[in-house]
Order: sequence, then structure tokens, then C-alpha cells
Amino acid sequence: MKRLSIFTLFALLLGIIPTASAQTQTFPDVWSSHVNYDAIDYLKDEGIIEGYPDGQYKPSININRAEFTKIIVGAIVENPQGSNCFIDVQDQWFAKYVCQANEMGIVDGYPDGSFKPADNINFSEAAKIISNAYEKDAQDEAGERWFKEYVDALAEEKAIPFSVNFFDEKVTRDEMAEMIYRLKADVENKASRTYDEINADKFVTVDSCEAIVERIQANNVYYNYGLGGGLGAVEEDAVMMDAAEGEAGATPAPPATAPTDSAANQSSETKAADDYSSTNVQVAGVDEADIVKNDGKYIYLIKNGTIRIIDAYPTDQMEELVSLTLGDEGEDFWPSEMYVDGDTLVVIGSTWRYEEPTITEEIPETSKMIAPYYYQNRTRVYVLDITDRNAPKVSRKVDFDGSYSTSRKVGDTLYTVINQYAYYPYDFYENPGQYDSDMIIPHMIDSAQDVEELVAPCGDIKIFPKDERNNFLITAAIPLTDTDTKIARNVLIGSADNVYASRKNMYVTATDWSGGWERPVNETTTAIYRFALGINNIEYANRGNVPGHVLNQFSMDEYANNFRIATTTDNWEDGASNNLYVLDQNMNLVGSLENIAKGESIFSVRFAGNRAYMVTFLRVDPLFVIGLEDPSNPKILGELKIPGFSNYLHPFDENHLIGFGKDVDPGDSEVDDDDFVLWNQVQGLKIGLFDVTDVNNPKELYSEVIGDQGTDSQLLYNHKALLFDKEKELLAFPISVYEYQDESSCQDYTYSSCPSDCRRICEPSVCNFDNGILVCTADCDGPSSCVPQELKYGQKTFEGAYVYNLNLEDGFTLKGKINHHDEEDLLDLSETGWVDYQKAIDRLVYIGENLYSISQWGIKANLLDNLTELNFIELAGNYDGGNFDQPIPL
Repeated sequence: MKRLSIFTLFALLLGIIPTASAQTQTFPDVWSSHVNYDAIDYLKDEGIIEGYPDGQYKPSININRAEFTKIIVGAIVENPQGSNCFIDVQDQWFAKYVCQANEMGIVDGYPDGSFKPADNINFSEAAKIISNAYEKDAQDEAGERWFKEYVDALAEEKAIPFSVNFFDEKVTRDEMAEMIYRLKADVENKASRTYDEINADKFVTVDSCEAIVERIQANNVYYNYGLGGGLGAVEEDAVMMDAAEGEAGATPAPPATAPTDSAANQSSETKAADDYSSTNVQVAGVDEADIVKNDGKYIYLIKNGTIRIIDAYPTDQMEELVSLTLGDEGEDFWPSEMYVDGDTLVVIGSTWRYEEPTITEEIPETSKMIAPYYYQNRTRVYVLDITDRNAPKVSRKVDFDGSYSTSRKVGDTLYTVINQYAYYPYDFYENPGQYDSDMIIPHMIDSAQDVEELVAPCGDIKIFPKDERNNFLITAAIPLTDTDTKIARNVLIGSADNVYASRKNMYVTATDWSGGWERPVNETTTAIYRFALGINNIEYANRGNVPGHVLNQFSMDEYANNFRIATTTDNWEDGASNNLYVLDQNMNLVGSLENIAKGESIFSVRFAGNRAYMVTFLRVDPLFVIGLEDPSNPKILGELKIPGFSNYLHPFDENHLIGFGKDVDPGDSEVDDDDFVLWNQVQGLKIGLFDVTDVNNPKELYSEVIGDQGTDSQLLYNHKALLFDKEKELLAFPISVYEYQDESSCQDYTYSSCPSDCRRICEPSVCNFDNGILVCTADCDGPSSCVPQELKYGQKTFEGAYVYNLNLEDGFTLKGKINHHDEEDLLDLSETGWVDYQKAIDRLVYIGENLYSISQWGIKANLLDNLTELNFIELAGNYDGGNFDQPIPL
């Protein structure tokens, strides 16, 4: 019997698929934004497919083996015959098609003699059936899997859509439509999967920038990360596998020396203090950028887009030295964070610009109605020489396309992480091939070279075929001392959500909320990219995957050459559960502990040596102590349940832990619900000291609740807001305190004077009947015009910082409160609950014997011992209802 080419086969195949009615209506369940809309719409218009009786197409429904075989055999045999060829294929409607296919060698049965006609067909089976239906000189390659030759046949025809990620995944109606559409309509501008890509557990690279653009455009369709459409297929010989992937990665250079002692490098006549605080960081020796820094004499802060340098020590000479405005002429630069080390100040921020894409061909006049400009965000790093604090100088300036994610500093090297979305002009798909691909690939400018270039050559950009997205992940190592040294950098197709860094490695996570490449669809997975760190160097090492999503950087840790990560998985059927995974340096799984506190979610995690502390929450706050002595077998050692939850955990010592979070009153709810805590049950800010000396029986030694509902602190969301020193017994943090007011006092007010913690109701003062008509005064200040709130919410009573003494003997002892308000502010606060946002304290630091509180309004110095106020300076450029003062240009 004559065999057919694959294209001829599909041409016949389309002829036997039931035709659609004459209706031109779009299927109600296939929107224009659907992944395979073009294919389904085309086949419907051609009369090739039709919907179900209810009018729907049901694109996500799978095709079983019997249906698929019937279509194939019907395409090549006019009168198929046969029955009783498998134990489960006798004389059913599909028997003659299956038996004919078996006789022709198109299909085989299972070892037990069955065909399993009702089973949904997977991709590898479908590839074999299609390939066997025509003459193909396929050679079985030694050592390869049985289906490789069949997948290669489809790949040669560019017929494998990007939605196919697994050999054993089920084929759906929309995927079948996509394959038919590509062959029937001779579609050549869509990228296709290959066997190597589906088989890959490593990255690939391509040989041109155009090939990267084609893949990104294909992902716009298959992952819905941007505009729809596709531009072109990647040539099969353009993809190269990285042979070294999966190995331990490059061995990093020895870590740089510790930061120099800032006190030894001061140029001022007044010496810096020997003892001063630093930013609260996760890992010792790995600095983190912040909006406030100090070096024992000077305080550096970001205010209104400027950098301020304050001579802070001694306090009686405290003054603002300079306000720096950074940025090139004609552009805005907005600083985000900074570092200080000796006489070097590093400022990281963003600048924006509009770009006009390079057009390689003439665009139709209809496309010129809206100019094809696009908005470009850039991350900029300034390295400043501040030997003379009064006259800083720019030593280096580096621009990267993309948005700043985070950074770390180890020794004299700055490591940055940047996300760059692949921006397109509005008419990119209407005019395929007419824009230079150079506009999609991220660029950088380094003042040391003074030339704009690609962050990485396109051939070096790493692509993970099963986890592609329209985003570039950029990592770079910027030397801070030798500003002429070349910047090491990496570019991956990916993104950064959370980042953890040790002195040797940086781990970047990216969560896939639609399902990961090693997990079934609809299960959230997190990819982990490991980068090896060295002096002035950062190199991609390898990648791993774990189920679930990551809360923040404290959900990750490195210890004894293992990487530990805690995640939460969400399932519509079973609810949330929590997990802890241990991976080695190759990102291979070493051990796991899953299904922790089912139904709850992680609120905070802290790793400490061979222990992990995890707080989950639903109605109470379980604190789990997890043992990691055996990395292959993590286990829960102890558990403590108390009301409330902790958003941040901070180590006090090796056997004690401080928790910062919210108090919860499980009984304070107007609606009784056992499944979750209602908002009105969450009360004031809670701090607690936990004793984990007995890991099997953790306990809460001390706790304190500040304020009522509404009380909040930056500390709950940003660990850098905490000032803690165990030796000084010092604990301080910014806070906004809300407290319930006496509801009975509401009746003492009227509508026009009703305070914010009461509820206003417009009730006229006087109402009288006049000839049977009720006539009222035109005011709202009646006797019941100010009443208690139906739902409680506190009124702000304090905005500033709390300072505690903390030790194991006495617990938390409030030492005092600090604020930046004057008497008029405090009067407004008591009457309205509102104060100037500029006067909210952002950070606290200590220098020598002094405690400094920093707000956008000013800096206050207090004696650390008893909080006696020593000095206060107001910063230039404060907003008082007029214009901002103009900063001093650099």
C-alpha cells in the first residue's frame, strides 16, 4: 500500500474532519487572545473543524487513542477493515480503524495485548502514529529513546508548537489544530520545538540575535507574556547545547578582602567613632544596599531624588554638607539604594528615556499614525569618590537596560540583578521583520569604555527551552576599586523574583505560576539560578527547580555546600501546604520535607546553621523548629502554637529568636469562620522572644503588643529598618501606632467636628413641621450626627520609633519613644490622626554613644544611654506647601 508524505497526509486528513456549519461565529470559548486562536480560527473558516452541540470548541480537551487513530487511518485508507485485533478492540465503532492501522504497522499494542483505546494519546505516541503513516527512512539511533526518530520527523516539518514541553504530555484539540494549521497553511513564521529542546534539562544558545527575537515572539503566544503573534522559526542548526551544563559550574575566585575600615580613611579633621552600626543584613560579610548608610562619622541618605551627606559625629557639629543631584543633562535619575565603603559611595537607581526603534524596511503609511516609540527603563550605577565629602566625584557610571531588582556587595565587588522585559513597538507584529532585532536585546554603557554595547553577545545568552519568558535576567559584577576593570556579566532568558547571596554564590529565583517544566500544569514551581561569585566576577553555574513559590530572601540559605529553600504550594483541591528542600551545588535534590502545616501559608522563615525556623499561619502562629543535621532527611523537631503571626524572624543568639509581626484575637470576629482570620481580628504589632534551647519544646519567653489594629512598621516588610545590637541590649525600629478611642465620646461631637475614629451622619440641627411639611435647617450638626464606628479601627496616636532594652533576664523594656514632630504636629495628630509623612522615621543608626533617627524631614541625635535629645537638623528641600528647595548639582 502506498505511503504518503507528511504534508500530503495532513492534506487528506483535513478532508475527512467534519466540516463546520456555514456560521461565521467565533467559538465562544476561544478568545482572540487564545494561544492557538489563529489556528482554530483558520481551520474553522476553512470548514475543517466544528464545535460541539453547545457551540464550544473545547480546545483544552484531550484526544484519545481511538479517535486519533481513526483520523489517521481514514486519511489514507478508503475502506478500512478489521476487528478483534486487541483484547479491548473487538467490534466497536473504532475497531476497523485500529485493526487496519495495526495491520499496516502504524500502531502497536501494549505487552498485555491491549490497545487502551480510551486512553488519551500523548505526544510521543502521536508522533509515532503520524510518522508511521508515510514512508520515512528513519534510522533507529543506538542508545536513543524509541520515539526520537518520530519526533525528529515532525520537527523537520516545523510542526511542533512551543506548547509541547514533554514527550509524555497529552495532545489537546488546540495543539492538534496548531499542527494542522502550520502544515495546511504553510506557516513558516512560527518557532518550532525540536527533540533536543523537549529533551533538554539544560540551557541552549542560538547563533544570532534574530533567532532570540523569534523565540521571544513565539513565547508571547504560548506563555501570554505580551503581545500575540510570531515572527519566525529558529533554524534547527542554530541551536547549540551547552556541554558543561549540569556540572558544578565554574569555581569562583577566592572572596575579596573584607571592607576597609571606614574610620581609617576619613579626611575630616574630626575622627570617626570606633563603634557604629551597619545595615541589618541576612548574611555576615554580604552587604545589602539601603536608603541610609553610615560610616562612623557621616550619614548618607536618599531624599527626593538626591543624595545627602551629613556630618553627624560629634553631634554638636552635626550639619548637612551637600545635596547631590546625579544624572545626565536632559534626563531624570532617581536613586533607589546605596553602599558606602571607606571613601567610595555607590548609588544605584533608575533613569528613563523614549526610544525610536530602528526600522529596516519602509513601514506602511497606516502604521505611521502613531509613532512607534517605546518606553525604556535603565538601571544606573554610580561609583563616587568621596574622599572630599564636600565635593564627591564620579569615578564610574554604568547603565544597563532594565529595572533594578536587587544587589549585594562582597568586598570590593558589587553584584547586581536586573530584569529587562522585551519591549516591542506597538505595530511589531503588523510589520514583521521590519525592525532591527538589536532593539530587543539589552544594552549597557560603561563609562570606562564609553561605548554602548550588548550586555552579552547573542550567542552567549542562555535559553531554557521549557521555561522561556519574555524577560532577560541580567547579572553583573562591578569592580569598585579598579574602575577600569571590565564588568563581568551574564544574560539569561528569565527573570528574578527573590535573591539570596552568600560570599561564594548568588541564588536567583523565578516563580512560574502556570506550572513548571518538571511539574504538571497548574502547579506552581520556582526555578533557582545559581551564580558563582568571585573577585570582580560572576558566572552562571547551574539551575534547579522546586515546587511552590518563595516568600522572600529569608526563605533561602546556603550551609555546608547545600542550598536550602522553603516554599508554599497552593492547590485548589487540597489548599496550601509548605515545604523545605535541600539541594546540592549542582542543584540536585538532596532531601525534602513536604506538606508542613497543610492549609496554612508561610509568613516567615529563618535558617540558622543546621536548623530552620518556619512560621505558618491560619488562625494561630505555629513556629516550627526543623532539624537539618541530616540534609537528606529534614524533620520537624518541635512546634509552638501561639496567637498571631511573625512576619520577620531575627536571631538573638544560637538558642533564641526574636519575632516581629501582628497579634490576632481569634475570638474578636463579627463573623465566626474557622477557615481564615478576618481583618478585624488582626490587632497591634507584636514582638516576641522565643527560646529554642530545647528544640522539641520551643517556648515564648516574652512578648509585647504595641497599639491596636492599624499599628504597623516598615520592619514587617523590610528587615533593613531594624536596629539591633545584642551586646548593647538595643532594639529599635520605626513604627506607626494606632489605638482605639473611647467610643462613648463620639456623642460629644457633631458632624462638623466628628473625629476620624467616629462615624459621621448628616442630621439637621432643627426640624419643624410647617403646614404639614417637615422643614429642617441646612446643616448636618444634629444630636446624632457623630456616632461610633460600626467596625473598629484605631486612630493614629504616634509616628516615630520605639527603642527597647532587650535581654534574657527582663525581656522587652521600653526605653523610650522618638519622633520628629513639633508641638503643632502633635496637636494635629491628636485631633485628626494625620501628620506630615516626611517626618516619619525611616531608619535608626548609632555612632559611638549616640542614637540617630533619620526621616525625610531631618535627623535627630539622642544619647544612646537615656535618649536625651542632643541635636536636630532639618534637611534642605523639605516640602512645606510650596516648592522643593533646589538641590546642589554635582
